[in-house]
Amino acid sequence: MDGSDARYYLSRQWESNNWVIHLQGGGSCITYDECRSRSEGPLGSSLPLDAHITGEWTLSNDPKINPTFHKWNKVLIPYCSGDVFVGRMLKKNHPYRLPMLGHYIFSAVIEDLVRLYKINKKKTKILFGGTSAGGVGVLANADYLQEMTRPAKVRAYNDGGWFTLFRSFGEKPNMNLPQFFHTLATLFEKHWDGFADKTCQKHMPKSAACLYGELAIQYVKTPMFVMTSMWDLYQLNQMVPRTSPVIHLPPKLNQETKYLESFANNSYRSITGLLRKPKNGVFSPACYSHIFFTNCIGGIICGAPKKTVYSSGGQTAYGALTDWYLTDGAEGSYIDDIIESPTCNPSCCTQHCHKCKSLNDILHGTENGHTNLVYRHRKRKKETDTKNEVERNHDNQNNYQR
Repeated sequence: MDGSDARYYLSRQWESNNWVIHLQGGGSCITYDECRSRSEGPLGSSLPLDAHITGEWTLSNDPKINPTFHKWNKVLIPYCSGDVFVGRMLKKNHPYRLPMLGHYIFSAVIEDLVRLYKINKKKTKILFGGTSAGGVGVLANADYLQEMTRPAKVRAYNDGGWFTLFRSFGEKPNMNLPQFFHTLATLFEKHWDGFADKTCQKHMPKSAACLYGELAIQYVKTPMFVMTSMWDLYQLNQMVPRTSPVIHLPPKLNQETKYLESFANNSYRSITGLLRKPKNGVFSPACYSHIFFTNCIGGIICGAPKKTVYSSGGQTAYGALTDWYLTDGAEGSYIDDIIESPTCNPSCCTQHCHKCKSLNDILHGTENGHTNLVYRHRKRKKETDTKNEVERNHDNQNNYQR
Protein backbone atom coordinates (compact mmCIF):
# COMPACT_ATOMS: atom_id res chain seq x y z
CA MET A 1 0.00 0.00 0.00
CA ASP A 2 2.98 2.31 0.54
CA GLY A 3 4.63 1.38 -2.76
CA SER A 4 7.31 -0.85 -1.23
CA ASP A 5 8.14 -4.10 -3.03
CA ALA A 6 6.11 -7.10 -1.92
CA ARG A 7 7.97 -10.02 -0.35
CA TYR A 8 7.40 -13.64 0.52
CA TYR A 9 9.02 -16.04 2.96
CA LEU A 10 10.40 -19.36 1.74
CA SER A 11 11.51 -22.49 3.59
CA ARG A 12 13.01 -25.09 1.23
CA GLN A 13 13.01 -28.83 1.74
CA TRP A 14 15.10 -29.87 -1.23
CA GLU A 15 14.05 -33.51 -1.32
CA SER A 16 10.34 -32.67 -1.40
CA ASN A 17 8.07 -31.91 -4.36
CA ASN A 18 5.27 -30.77 -2.06
CA TRP A 19 4.41 -27.21 -1.07
CA VAL A 20 2.39 -25.36 1.56
CA ILE A 21 1.49 -21.85 0.38
CA HIS A 22 -0.19 -19.64 2.99
CA LEU A 23 -1.80 -16.20 2.78
CA GLN A 24 -1.46 -14.08 5.92
CA GLY A 25 -4.57 -12.50 7.46
CA GLY A 26 -5.21 -9.05 8.86
CA GLY A 27 -8.61 -7.54 8.03
CA SER A 28 -8.98 -4.57 5.70
CA CYS A 29 -9.60 -0.84 5.82
CA ILE A 30 -12.52 1.36 4.74
CA THR A 31 -11.94 5.02 5.53
CA TYR A 32 -9.12 7.26 4.33
CA ASP A 33 -7.63 7.54 7.83
CA GLU A 34 -7.79 3.77 8.39
CA CYS A 35 -6.08 3.01 5.08
CA ARG A 36 -3.40 5.69 5.44
CA SER A 37 -2.56 4.45 8.92
CA ARG A 38 -2.47 0.88 7.67
CA SER A 39 -0.08 1.76 4.85
CA GLU A 40 2.53 2.83 7.42
CA GLY A 41 2.64 -0.51 9.28
CA PRO A 42 3.37 -4.20 8.57
CA LEU A 43 -0.12 -4.77 7.11
CA GLY A 44 0.44 -2.10 4.49
CA SER A 45 4.18 -2.12 3.88
CA SER A 46 6.95 -4.70 3.48
CA LEU A 47 9.53 -2.40 5.08
CA PRO A 48 8.84 -3.43 8.73
CA LEU A 49 8.98 -7.16 7.95
CA ASP A 50 11.69 -9.26 9.59
CA ALA A 51 14.26 -10.90 7.34
CA HIS A 52 13.60 -14.30 8.97
CA ILE A 53 10.62 -15.75 10.82
CA THR A 54 9.78 -19.04 12.52
CA GLY A 55 6.90 -20.80 10.84
CA GLU A 56 3.98 -22.07 12.90
CA TRP A 57 1.36 -24.76 12.34
CA THR A 58 1.29 -25.80 8.65
CA LEU A 59 4.38 -23.64 8.07
CA SER A 60 6.45 -25.24 10.83
CA ASN A 61 9.42 -27.52 10.19
CA ASP A 62 8.99 -29.07 13.64
CA PRO A 63 7.42 -32.59 13.43
CA LYS A 64 5.93 -32.12 16.90
CA ILE A 65 4.01 -29.04 15.77
CA ASN A 66 3.38 -30.04 12.17
CA PRO A 67 3.65 -33.85 11.89
CA THR A 68 1.89 -34.10 8.53
CA PHE A 69 3.50 -31.31 6.48
CA HIS A 70 6.80 -30.54 8.24
CA LYS A 71 8.88 -32.02 5.39
CA TRP A 72 7.11 -29.94 2.75
CA ASN A 73 8.42 -26.74 1.18
CA LYS A 74 6.69 -23.73 2.71
CA VAL A 75 5.78 -20.26 1.47
CA LEU A 76 4.19 -17.45 3.49
CA ILE A 77 2.86 -14.47 1.54
CA PRO A 78 2.62 -11.48 3.92
CA TYR A 79 -0.53 -9.38 3.72
CA CYS A 80 0.38 -5.80 2.86
CA SER A 81 -2.33 -4.83 0.33
CA GLY A 82 -5.45 -4.40 2.49
CA ASP A 83 -7.70 -6.07 -0.11
CA VAL A 84 -8.06 -9.73 0.96
CA PHE A 85 -5.64 -10.67 -1.85
CA VAL A 86 -8.07 -9.76 -4.64
CA GLY A 87 -6.94 -6.19 -5.44
CA ARG A 88 -5.92 -4.94 -8.87
CA MET A 89 -6.29 -1.22 -8.18
CA LEU A 90 -3.40 0.99 -9.26
CA LYS A 91 -2.44 3.99 -7.15
CA LYS A 92 -3.53 6.51 -9.79
CA ASN A 93 -7.04 5.01 -9.89
CA HIS A 94 -7.61 4.55 -6.16
CA PRO A 95 -9.83 7.11 -4.36
CA TYR A 96 -7.18 7.42 -1.61
CA ARG A 97 -4.21 7.23 -4.02
CA LEU A 98 -3.08 3.95 -2.48
CA PRO A 99 -2.21 0.88 -4.57
CA MET A 100 -4.18 -2.22 -3.58
CA LEU A 101 -2.68 -5.03 -5.63
CA GLY A 102 -3.10 -8.22 -3.60
CA HIS A 103 -4.11 -10.43 -6.51
CA TYR A 104 -1.14 -9.24 -8.56
CA ILE A 105 1.19 -9.89 -5.61
CA PHE A 106 -0.15 -13.42 -5.27
CA SER A 107 0.15 -14.00 -9.01
CA ALA A 108 3.75 -12.72 -9.06
CA VAL A 109 4.76 -15.04 -6.20
CA ILE A 110 3.28 -18.07 -7.96
CA GLU A 111 4.99 -17.11 -11.22
CA ASP A 112 8.26 -16.94 -9.27
CA LEU A 113 7.71 -20.39 -7.76
CA VAL A 114 6.87 -21.88 -11.15
CA ARG A 115 9.94 -20.31 -12.75
CA LEU A 116 12.43 -21.12 -9.98
CA TYR A 117 11.12 -24.37 -8.52
CA LYS A 118 8.86 -25.82 -11.22
CA ILE A 119 5.84 -26.29 -8.96
CA ASN A 120 3.70 -26.93 -12.06
CA LYS A 121 4.60 -30.61 -12.36
CA LYS A 122 2.34 -33.66 -12.17
CA LYS A 123 4.27 -35.04 -9.18
CA THR A 124 3.81 -31.79 -7.22
CA LYS A 125 1.27 -31.46 -4.41
CA ILE A 126 0.22 -28.01 -3.18
CA LEU A 127 -1.68 -27.23 0.03
CA PHE A 128 -2.95 -23.67 -0.38
CA GLY A 129 -4.28 -21.95 2.74
CA GLY A 130 -5.03 -18.65 4.37
CA THR A 131 -6.10 -17.10 7.65
CA SER A 132 -8.99 -14.61 7.97
CA ALA A 133 -8.54 -12.15 5.09
CA GLY A 134 -6.11 -14.68 3.66
CA GLY A 135 -8.86 -17.29 3.82
CA VAL A 136 -11.10 -15.05 1.72
CA GLY A 137 -8.17 -14.75 -0.68
CA VAL A 138 -8.03 -18.54 -0.89
CA LEU A 139 -11.66 -18.66 -2.02
CA ALA A 140 -10.94 -16.13 -4.76
CA ASN A 141 -7.61 -17.56 -5.93
CA ALA A 142 -7.78 -21.35 -5.46
CA ASP A 143 -8.90 -22.25 -8.98
CA TYR A 144 -6.59 -19.57 -10.38
CA LEU A 145 -3.68 -21.25 -8.60
CA GLN A 146 -4.70 -24.60 -10.04
CA GLU A 147 -4.69 -23.09 -13.54
CA MET A 148 -1.23 -21.57 -13.00
CA THR A 149 0.31 -24.79 -11.68
CA ARG A 150 -1.50 -27.44 -13.70
CA PRO A 151 -1.03 -30.46 -13.63
CA ALA A 152 0.03 -30.19 -9.96
CA LYS A 153 -2.51 -31.41 -7.39
CA VAL A 154 -3.95 -28.46 -5.41
CA ARG A 155 -5.95 -28.70 -2.19
CA ALA A 156 -6.99 -25.68 -0.12
CA TYR A 157 -7.84 -24.75 3.46
CA ASN A 158 -9.63 -21.65 4.72
CA ASP A 159 -9.12 -20.64 8.36
CA GLY A 160 -11.62 -17.99 9.44
CA GLY A 161 -12.34 -16.59 5.98
CA TRP A 162 -15.85 -18.02 5.64
CA PHE A 163 -18.55 -15.34 5.64
CA THR A 164 -22.26 -15.84 5.11
CA LEU A 165 -25.09 -13.61 3.96
CA PHE A 166 -26.86 -12.77 7.19
CA ARG A 167 -28.76 -9.75 8.40
CA SER A 168 -27.13 -7.23 10.69
CA PHE A 169 -28.21 -7.00 14.30
CA GLY A 170 -31.38 -4.89 14.42
CA GLU A 171 -32.32 -5.54 10.80
CA LYS A 172 -35.58 -7.34 10.20
CA PRO A 173 -35.51 -10.88 8.77
CA ASN A 174 -36.15 -11.29 5.05
CA MET A 175 -34.91 -7.81 4.23
CA ASN A 176 -32.75 -7.11 1.20
CA LEU A 177 -29.00 -7.72 1.24
CA PRO A 178 -27.38 -6.89 4.62
CA GLN A 179 -25.44 -3.67 5.10
CA PHE A 180 -22.17 -5.58 5.41
CA PHE A 181 -22.59 -6.81 1.83
CA HIS A 182 -23.10 -3.28 0.51
CA THR A 183 -19.89 -2.17 2.26
CA LEU A 184 -17.98 -5.12 0.83
CA ALA A 185 -19.36 -4.51 -2.67
CA THR A 186 -18.21 -0.87 -2.56
CA LEU A 187 -14.70 -1.90 -1.52
CA PHE A 188 -14.57 -4.66 -4.13
CA GLU A 189 -15.63 -2.42 -7.02
CA LYS A 190 -14.27 1.04 -6.17
CA HIS A 191 -11.26 0.42 -3.92
CA TRP A 192 -9.90 -2.94 -5.05
CA ASP A 193 -11.01 -3.56 -8.65
CA GLY A 194 -11.41 -7.03 -7.21
CA PHE A 195 -10.58 -10.38 -8.70
CA ALA A 196 -12.92 -13.31 -7.99
CA ASP A 197 -13.40 -16.87 -9.11
CA LYS A 198 -14.32 -16.70 -12.80
CA THR A 199 -17.06 -19.32 -12.72
CA CYS A 200 -18.68 -17.71 -9.69
CA GLN A 201 -18.63 -14.28 -11.34
CA LYS A 202 -20.61 -15.62 -14.30
CA HIS A 203 -23.46 -16.65 -11.99
CA MET A 204 -23.61 -13.65 -9.62
CA PRO A 205 -25.17 -10.24 -10.31
CA LYS A 206 -22.34 -8.65 -8.29
CA SER A 207 -18.82 -10.09 -8.29
CA ALA A 208 -18.37 -9.18 -4.62
CA ALA A 209 -20.83 -11.96 -3.78
CA CYS A 210 -18.05 -14.39 -4.71
CA LEU A 211 -16.17 -13.43 -1.54
CA TYR A 212 -18.92 -15.05 0.51
CA GLY A 213 -18.04 -18.66 1.15
CA GLU A 214 -21.55 -20.07 0.94
CA LEU A 215 -21.97 -18.55 -2.54
CA ALA A 216 -18.48 -19.06 -3.96
CA ILE A 217 -18.11 -22.68 -2.87
CA GLN A 218 -20.81 -23.76 -5.33
CA TYR A 219 -18.44 -22.86 -8.17
CA VAL A 220 -14.91 -23.34 -6.78
CA LYS A 221 -13.59 -26.60 -8.21
CA THR A 222 -10.55 -26.97 -5.93
CA PRO A 223 -11.39 -29.22 -2.92
CA MET A 224 -11.40 -27.06 0.21
CA PHE A 225 -11.30 -27.57 3.98
CA VAL A 226 -13.04 -24.78 5.88
CA MET A 227 -12.40 -23.96 9.55
CA THR A 228 -14.98 -21.60 11.00
CA SER A 229 -16.70 -21.11 14.34
CA MET A 230 -20.47 -21.14 14.69
CA TRP A 231 -20.11 -17.59 15.97
CA ASP A 232 -17.29 -16.01 14.00
CA LEU A 233 -16.31 -13.04 16.15
CA TYR A 234 -15.04 -10.93 13.25
CA GLN A 235 -18.25 -11.31 11.29
CA LEU A 236 -20.38 -10.76 14.41
CA ASN A 237 -18.52 -7.50 14.99
CA GLN A 238 -19.29 -6.43 11.42
CA MET A 239 -22.95 -7.35 11.92
CA VAL A 240 -23.50 -4.64 14.53
CA PRO A 241 -24.14 -1.27 12.82
CA ARG A 242 -22.53 1.73 14.46
CA THR A 243 -26.01 3.17 15.01
CA SER A 244 -27.09 0.08 16.99
CA PRO A 245 -26.31 -0.93 20.57
CA VAL A 246 -23.66 -3.59 21.09
CA ILE A 247 -24.46 -7.28 21.43
CA HIS A 248 -23.60 -8.47 24.91
CA LEU A 249 -21.64 -11.69 25.17
CA PRO A 250 -23.06 -13.66 26.83
CA PRO A 251 -26.44 -12.29 25.73
CA LYS A 252 -28.41 -10.33 28.30
CA LEU A 253 -31.52 -9.53 26.28
CA ASN A 254 -33.93 -11.90 24.56
CA GLN A 255 -33.32 -10.04 21.28
CA GLU A 256 -29.61 -10.82 21.55
CA THR A 257 -30.23 -14.48 22.37
CA LYS A 258 -32.54 -14.92 19.40
CA TYR A 259 -30.09 -13.19 17.07
CA LEU A 260 -27.18 -15.38 18.18
CA GLU A 261 -29.33 -18.50 17.78
CA SER A 262 -30.23 -17.45 14.24
CA PHE A 263 -26.62 -16.54 13.43
CA ALA A 264 -25.36 -19.97 14.53
CA ASN A 265 -28.09 -21.82 12.66
CA ASN A 266 -27.23 -19.83 9.54
CA SER A 267 -23.55 -20.76 9.96
CA TYR A 268 -24.53 -24.42 10.33
CA ARG A 269 -26.68 -24.28 7.21
CA SER A 270 -23.92 -22.72 5.12
CA ILE A 271 -21.16 -25.12 6.13
CA THR A 272 -23.22 -28.29 5.84
CA GLY A 273 -24.10 -27.11 2.34
CA LEU A 274 -20.39 -27.03 1.59
CA LEU A 275 -20.28 -30.80 2.10
CA ARG A 276 -22.51 -31.43 -0.90
CA LYS A 277 -19.22 -31.71 -2.75
CA PRO A 278 -17.71 -34.97 -1.47
CA LYS A 279 -14.07 -33.80 -1.35
CA ASN A 280 -14.76 -30.68 0.72
CA GLY A 281 -14.35 -30.72 4.50
CA VAL A 282 -15.31 -28.68 7.56
CA PHE A 283 -14.17 -28.09 11.12
CA SER A 284 -16.73 -25.98 12.97
CA PRO A 285 -17.08 -26.04 16.76
CA ALA A 286 -19.76 -24.06 18.58
CA CYS A 287 -17.35 -21.34 19.72
CA TYR A 288 -17.06 -17.57 19.83
CA SER A 289 -13.78 -17.25 17.97
CA HIS A 290 -12.38 -16.21 14.61
CA ILE A 291 -9.31 -18.24 13.64
CA PHE A 292 -7.73 -21.50 14.77
CA PHE A 293 -4.09 -21.60 13.68
CA THR A 294 -2.77 -18.50 15.45
CA ASN A 295 -3.72 -16.13 18.24
CA CYS A 296 -3.32 -12.80 16.45
CA ILE A 297 -5.33 -11.13 13.71
CA GLY A 298 -2.18 -10.51 11.69
CA GLY A 299 -1.95 -14.22 10.96
CA ILE A 300 0.84 -16.76 11.19
CA ILE A 301 3.56 -14.15 10.73
CA CYS A 302 3.21 -13.01 14.36
CA GLY A 303 1.95 -16.22 15.90
CA ALA A 304 3.00 -17.91 19.06
CA PRO A 305 0.90 -21.07 19.45
CA LYS A 306 -2.48 -20.18 20.87
CA LYS A 307 -3.30 -21.37 24.36
CA THR A 308 -6.85 -22.49 23.54
CA VAL A 309 -7.00 -25.71 21.54
CA TYR A 310 -10.48 -25.92 20.10
CA SER A 311 -11.90 -29.36 19.46
CA SER A 312 -15.00 -30.97 18.02
CA GLY A 313 -15.76 -34.63 18.56
CA GLY A 314 -12.44 -34.91 20.40
CA GLN A 315 -10.51 -33.66 17.36
CA THR A 316 -8.49 -30.46 16.91
CA ALA A 317 -8.50 -28.22 13.85
CA TYR A 318 -5.04 -29.44 12.81
CA GLY A 319 -6.01 -33.08 13.32
CA ALA A 320 -9.18 -32.64 11.30
CA LEU A 321 -7.25 -30.94 8.49
CA THR A 322 -4.81 -33.86 8.47
CA ASP A 323 -7.61 -36.43 8.35
CA TRP A 324 -9.25 -34.57 5.49
CA TYR A 325 -6.06 -34.23 3.48
CA LEU A 326 -4.79 -37.79 3.91
CA THR A 327 -8.15 -39.33 2.97
CA ASP A 328 -8.85 -36.89 0.10
CA GLY A 329 -11.99 -35.67 1.83
CA ALA A 330 -13.43 -39.04 2.88
CA GLU A 331 -12.82 -38.22 6.56
CA GLY A 332 -12.05 -35.23 8.72
CA SER A 333 -15.27 -33.19 8.89
CA TYR A 334 -16.31 -32.21 12.40
CA ILE A 335 -19.30 -29.91 12.92
CA ASP A 336 -20.99 -29.17 16.22
CA ASP A 337 -24.70 -29.80 15.93
CA ILE A 338 -27.36 -27.23 15.07
CA ILE A 339 -27.78 -24.71 17.86
CA GLU A 340 -31.13 -24.41 19.64
CA SER A 341 -29.72 -21.90 22.12
CA PRO A 342 -26.32 -20.16 22.35
CA THR A 343 -24.54 -23.17 23.88
CA CYS A 344 -20.75 -23.47 23.56
CA ASN A 345 -18.48 -26.41 22.94
CA PRO A 346 -16.61 -27.15 26.23
CA SER A 347 -13.20 -26.65 24.58
CA CYS A 348 -14.05 -22.95 24.19
CA CYS A 349 -16.22 -22.29 27.23
CA THR A 350 -15.27 -18.65 27.80
CA GLN A 351 -16.85 -15.57 29.33
CA HIS A 352 -18.69 -15.07 26.01
CA CYS A 353 -20.82 -18.17 26.48
CA HIS A 354 -24.36 -18.22 27.86
CA LYS A 355 -23.92 -21.89 28.75
CA CYS A 356 -21.71 -24.80 27.71
CA LYS A 357 -22.18 -28.43 26.79
CA SER A 358 -20.47 -31.01 28.95
CA LEU A 359 -17.78 -33.27 27.50
CA ASN A 360 -20.13 -36.25 27.91
CA ASP A 361 -22.71 -34.50 25.71
CA ILE A 362 -20.16 -34.31 22.93
CA LEU A 363 -18.72 -37.81 23.07
CA HIS A 364 -21.80 -40.05 23.26
CA GLY A 365 -21.88 -40.97 19.59
CA THR A 366 -23.38 -43.55 17.27
CA GLU A 367 -21.75 -45.77 14.69
CA ASN A 368 -23.18 -44.10 11.57
CA GLY A 369 -20.93 -41.06 11.62
CA HIS A 370 -23.10 -38.82 13.78
CA THR A 371 -22.81 -37.75 17.40
CA ASN A 372 -24.87 -35.36 19.45
CA LEU A 373 -22.58 -32.48 18.53
CA VAL A 374 -20.61 -33.85 15.62
CA TYR A 375 -21.61 -34.17 11.99
CA ARG A 376 -19.80 -36.64 9.73
CA HIS A 377 -17.39 -37.63 12.50
CA ARG A 378 -14.83 -40.31 11.60
CA LYS A 379 -12.10 -41.87 13.70
CA ARG A 380 -8.75 -40.32 12.98
CA LYS A 381 -6.20 -42.47 11.21
CA LYS A 382 -3.00 -43.47 12.98
CA GLU A 383 -0.26 -40.86 12.77
CA THR A 384 2.54 -41.51 10.29
CA ASP A 385 5.66 -43.05 11.83
CA THR A 386 8.05 -40.24 12.72
CA LYS A 387 11.16 -42.18 13.84
CA ASN A 388 13.32 -40.77 11.07
CA GLU A 389 11.91 -37.25 11.10
CA VAL A 390 14.43 -34.45 10.89
CA GLU A 391 14.97 -31.87 13.58
CA ARG A 392 13.56 -28.42 13.13
CA ASN A 393 15.67 -26.35 10.75
CA HIS A 394 15.31 -22.60 10.56
CA ASP A 395 18.48 -21.94 8.56
CA ASN A 396 16.66 -22.25 5.24
CA GLN A 397 13.97 -19.66 5.98
CA ASN A 398 14.48 -16.64 3.76
CA ASN A 399 12.54 -13.74 2.37
CA TYR A 400 12.52 -12.90 -1.31
CA GLN A 401 11.91 -9.44 -2.68
CA ARG A 402 9.76 -8.87 -5.73
